[in-house]
Order: sequence, then structure tokens, then C-alpha cells
Amino acid sequence: MRNAKVGHIASLHALRGIAALGVVALHLSEATPGLPVRAYTDLIANMFYAVDLFFILSGVVMAAVYGHMFEASVSARDCAVFLIARVARIWPMLAIASVLALLASLASQQAGTVIASSGGLTASFLAEFFGLSGWFDWAWLNPPSWSLSAEFAVYLATPFLILAFKRASLRLSLAMLVILPLAPGLLYGLATSHFLQHPLGAELPLGYFLVAPEATWFWNMKGPFIIMRALSMFLCGLALFRIARSGHLERWSGPASLAIVLALLLAGLHLGIPRFLVFLLMIALVACALGGRMRNHRIFAKPLLYRLGEISLGVYLIHWPLIELTRAAWATLGTSPVSEAGPLLSLAFIVMTGAIIIACANLFYTLFEVPARRGIRKGGQRLLGKGNGSPLLARAGMRRTIVTAALSTAIVFLCIPAGILSQGFLVRAPDAAQTPSILRVDELPSGAAITFDHTAPLPVRVRNSDTAYAYLGPHGRNATVLAPGMPLEIMVEERPDLSVPARIAIQAGRNHAVVEVSSRHSP
Repeated sequence: MRNAKVGHIASLHALRGIAALGVVALHLSEATPGLPVRAYTDLIANMFYAVDLFFILSGVVMAAVYGHMFEASVSARDCAVFLIARVARIWPMLAIASVLALLASLASQQAGTVIASSGGLTASFLAEFFGLSGWFDWAWLNPPSWSLSAEFAVYLATPFLILAFKRASLRLSLAMLVILPLAPGLLYGLATSHFLQHPLGAELPLGYFLVAPEATWFWNMKGPFIIMRALSMFLCGLALFRIARSGHLERWSGPASLAIVLALLLAGLHLGIPRFLVFLLMIALVACALGGRMRNHRIFAKPLLYRLGEISLGVYLIHWPLIELTRAAWATLGTSPVSEAGPLLSLAFIVMTGAIIIACANLFYTLFEVPARRGIRKGGQRLLGKGNGSPLLARAGMRRTIVTAALSTAIVFLCIPAGILSQGFLVRAPDAAQTPSILRVDELPSGAAITFDHTAPLPVRVRNSDTAYAYLGPHGRNATVLAPGMPLEIMVEERPDLSVPARIAIQAGRNHAVVEVSSRHSP
């Protein structure tokens, strides 16, 4: 693989940059409800899957770049070199993003445009600055940064996982590509048992947990769950590289196969297909890009795509605070917040903010990220000195390889109960054990907006009744996580054969309530 020593596989470089833009598009769409994209497609709303694509790509790149370092043994010194390189790659932009997020939070509070809650500013800033925000459900200063907490946790085991996959059989690698995408769906099923009124959803069809559409709030879970989400996709990346190294992806490599898989993936995101199918299509997309004819294909060697891959980490980390800063400036300098703007003004906000994000990411990459990365690596080399170090684990035979792979898979499933516990679905932390009351119900043209008195991110679910169908937001979900101070918008479709007001069951935290709402009557 060309330039493998510096980790440059052009196809994966480009995919990383495109995925970062997908996350930006998602959050810009959330900030501009006046441009009703979600009324026509779920494509943008489902761009949160781009984070899972990041994890797959990370697994492939780590195997490609560091495979030679850990192919025979894992030494303490090599582990230190690896982790220092990872800190140098992640932390500079994480530090910049945490400062921007702090400024954005202060500006948003001043302008009255806060859309995400957090704990105390000092504690949240420190969690962001040191890459720990993913472990605390109150750290929402810069929500996208949770994935960096998860990724670095996976890095701690990466040398041993690379060693294991060097000798993994093709059958084992293929099996992991099929099994691991099911893990997040299993966790979703267990976690939502709190909402289902039946222990573990026992009265529901067995496949419900893997195809249920109401997963909006599920992806906002934090704590040990993030390791499960990151590790399952990271292991898929390692397995993919193992298969690619054997040459078995060559027949699937080419622009035509890549275009077909990409079209299927975009269509699936548009239609809102089950998440495990999305994972399989993303794995297929990376597999096509990994084939020999596509790794450094001229399509991906374009300067624009290469640069987008270079700045992808910056784009991903700073886009949220820059969106918040731009929203605050818009509300302060204009006559109304952007959330009340029409389609044309919303589009102007998206174009302007997108340009600011790309420009700032370019600037930070050149002036800060690259110099800081070099400085950290040089400092690490001086600290470690010379020497190879004694091996912690020598190259294993097939039996140990299978055991290691089995243990890594077990970690994924052990994180399921830990993740549920940490989120309070069985035992809740004091500020998450909410039983919020309804403060008010406001009429909307086709439903109602309900305001609760919650002080922490609140899982909410609505249920249909015999008088109406209810869903949240324009893209038809029935569960979400509500930030403090944000009203819950419920869209109602009343049954035409009934004239009585619609009665909708709502579960918010531990509070169960039945509310009368109507698309034709005041609630």
C-alpha cells in the first residue's frame, strides 16, 4: 500500500473527509428547521452513522500503519510510541475545540440560543480538554467529541488486537464482519426494555431489537456503552484489513462496485433501513475502497479530497462550537434566531457556516495541528530514549489468536450491561433519576409542544393510542433525548373516523403521563 508508513491510503483518506462533512450537514440541518429537508428524506438525519464509519476506517488504518510494529510482539516501548502518536494526532484539535466550545457556550447563553446542556462549565471544559467527555452524561459542551473518548479507549487495546488479527483466519474475520454489526442493535433492545413495559421486550418479535426505528436517543448514550459502539466497528476494520491483506477483495475492487455500494448506502440512509444493514453497507463500502485498484485511485487523489481528509478531524471537532457561535451571532445581530428563519435564510446560514467551518479547520490544521503533532511526537521520543523494550506478548499461534479475538468480542458484549447501568436504565444517578412533571402544553398547527421541568438530558418516548398516531419531529421517530429547557414537539395524526381528542401516552424519564393533544383542537 503506497505511503503506508505515513498512513496515507487515498480512498480511506477521502472517505474520512466525506464522513466528517456528513456529520456537519446533520448538525446544520438541526440548527435550521426552516429548511425542511427532513420532511422529504432521512438521509441527513441518519448522518450520525458517519461516526461508526470513522471507527471502521480507524481499525483499517491502525492495522495498515502499525501492523509492522506489532506483527511479532507487543513491547511496552512500542505501546508507548503508539499511544504518544495517537495523543499527538487527537489532542491538539481537541484542545482547540474545547476552547471554542467554552466560548460558544458563553455566547449562546448570552444570546439565548442554547440547544445542548452540560454540567458546570468548568467541569465540562476540563472533560472536553482532556478527552473524557464521552464518559460523563453531563458533558455536552461539544457533543461530537464523545467519539474521541471512545476511540482512545480502544487504542489502549489496539496493539494486542493487531497482533491477534495478524494470524486470524479468513473465516473468523468474515464471521466478525457479520456478527459485530448486530451488537449495537442488541444493546438498543436491552436498553429500551425500560420503555417497553415487558421484561426485555419478551412479548415483542425476536428481530424487533435489530430493526426498530426509534433509535434517536439511543445514540446519545454515554459511559461504557461508547466502548461497545467503537470497539465493534473498530474490530470490523481490523477484520477488513486482514481480508484485504490476503488479496480476497481484489475482485470486488473498482469504480463500478464502489458506486453501486455507495448508491445502496445512500438509498438505505434515505429510507431509514435497519441500522445493522447500514453497518453492513458501510463495511462493504470500505471493502470496495480497500481493493488494490481503488486504494490510491485517481478519483481519491484529487487535491480537494486529499485536503478534506487532512482536515477531517478539525472539521469534525470544531463544527459544533462554530455552529453555536454563528447561531448566537445571527440572533444578536439579526431580528430573530435562525431557528425561526425561512428556507432561503436557512440556506444562507448553512452556506455561510459551512464555509466558516472549512476555513477555520484549514487554518487550525496548518498553524496549530501539524506543528503541535510534531512537537508532541518529538517530546515523546526524547522521553522514551532508545531501545526496543522487552515483549509483553509474543506472536501467538492460531489458538491464542482465536482466544484474543474471542476476548475482544466478549468485551463488546460485557459493555452492554455496563452501558445500561451507567445510563441508569437499571440504577440511575441522582440527576438522571428524573420524574419530571409537565409544565405546559402549547398548541402547534399539527400537534403540541410539551415542556418538562427536567435538569439533565431526558429520554422521552411517545406511544400511539386508539385515537391517534403520534411521532416526534418531521422524520417520524417515537423516541428521543431532550435537552433541558427544550420543548418536546409531538406531531399528531388523528384517526379520521373519530371525533374525540387524541390521547397520547408519554414516558419521560420515570414519569408516565397521558396528554390530550389534537391537530384540530387546542390541547
